[in-house]
Amino acid sequence: MGDAGWLDPRVVDAVAAWLLTYAIHSTALLGAAWLASRGRIGEHLRETLWKLALAGALLTASAAQMRADGAAVRLAPVVSTAIAESPAPASPELTGIEARDAGAADHVGIAASGEGEGVRWTYVLVLVWLAGAAVSLGRLGAGWIGFTRRLARVPAEAGDPAAIALRELCAASGVRRPVRLTCSETLAAPVALLGGEICIPRNVSTRLDGEQRRAMLAHETAHLLRRDPLWLWAASVAASVFWFQPLLRTCLRGLRAAAEYQCDAWAAGRAGAFALARCLADVAAWGPVHPVPAPVAGMSARGAALVSRVERLLSDAPEPRVRRRWALAGVLAVATAAAYAPGVHAGEAAAQAPARQQSFSERFGISPALAAAVERAARAEGVDAELAFRLVHTESGFDERKMGPGGIGLTQIILPTARSLQPGITRRELLRRDTNLRLGLRYLHRMLVRYDGNVPRAVQAYYEGPRGLERDGPEADTRAYAARLLGSVAGLPAYRGLGLPATTTGAR
Repeated sequence: MGDAGWLDPRVVDAVAAWLLTYAIHSTALLGAAWLASRGRIGEHLRETLWKLALAGALLTASAAQMRADGAAVRLAPVVSTAIAESPAPASPELTGIEARDAGAADHVGIAASGEGEGVRWTYVLVLVWLAGAAVSLGRLGAGWIGFTRRLARVPAEAGDPAAIALRELCAASGVRRPVRLTCSETLAAPVALLGGEICIPRNVSTRLDGEQRRAMLAHETAHLLRRDPLWLWAASVAASVFWFQPLLRTCLRGLRAAAEYQCDAWAAGRAGAFALARCLADVAAWGPVHPVPAPVAGMSARGAALVSRVERLLSDAPEPRVRRRWALAGVLAVATAAAYAPGVHAGEAAAQAPARQQSFSERFGISPALAAAVERAARAEGVDAELAFRLVHTESGFDERKMGPGGIGLTQIILPTARSLQPGITRRELLRRDTNLRLGLRYLHRMLVRYDGNVPRAVQAYYEGPRGLERDGPEADTRAYAARLLGSVAGLPAYRGLGLPATTTGAR
């Protein structure tokens, strides 16, 4: 496993927890939007619900991760593997002031062989998600690039009847945003694209009469005014990034359908409902030359969707009015979910962490920041927090800059062992608080796993090195070290814990 950047176990666990939280929240919000959209509600409200669910899931999942008391599930990111019975290959080992006397050649290393390494399933989850997102985004991007290349669009001539109709429409409708009109030989139906562009088939002026052209251009102009291409792109990217959430595809279809109905209504008010209905029927008969990618807003429709749109245009039934209180209710629902909905958190309950940190800070007379760093590193590396504090207290007295005869920093880890855990690390880097804690406690975790949760034996191996310990038994100073570390200290009774948190011991 990596040790820096996004490969840091804490980062990976946090990402995995956020993804699981998002899966829960997006399912709830998108599912609610889907159920509501099946009722008799206006298209504007239907679209608002889909947009709230799309953006709201990101908000509520992030908010839940920031709260400790909102966690419904706690991750057990580390599952320890079984320990091989064969002896580990020789390599430099850790640690302590007296370890130098045994010599580096007398120590046994397990980092190279992977013995005792915990399996972090969160790494697998995050890597699978990243791989799926990369494939989905690659397909989306490749489809868009192929579509735009096939279009081979060119700007419409100023004297083209469609260009004239577009200028008149924008002037009559008070449209101040610049709208570009382009033409394509390979396009079968008009589309609205990002950047304020409408692309139409080359021969549209000869295949539609003046009223139909105006209706077509009004429909596509409405897409640009509503920023539908941007919303469709956002929904398409979300569906690709969060490919594991099938309801996002449903959301994309719902946004597209609601957008078409509302653009029909806007265009019918400026070019006539009958002209637009005839235009929809004629465009549907042309047939697509190339498939249109998901982020493209176009007016073409077929089958039941075409019949529904034409019937709605020719019907006298008014569109249900959207009341502000319904939109406000949707916003309040998302805000409530952000405030109270449960989430998934990595490791121990974050609500208990500050209390533990304050307790250890007071007991050992250290700053809250240092206590938080020790507790955080212990949680990330799968070591009981109390044992981690005892080790740092015994090794360095919480002196971050301590340089022993062989050990470095808070955990007094020696440089060869640190390099077996993180190749290439320098002495200067090892003096950094978080790095030192991470590597020292990672090694302690390995000793705990190596000795099957025998805490005294693991502590002795941390100090003396497992090879000499297994060959000759603990030396006197090693027994004294373990007694100091595990005995009564800082008002705490003798240590009787398991060393490994309960979440990491079940699979040993």
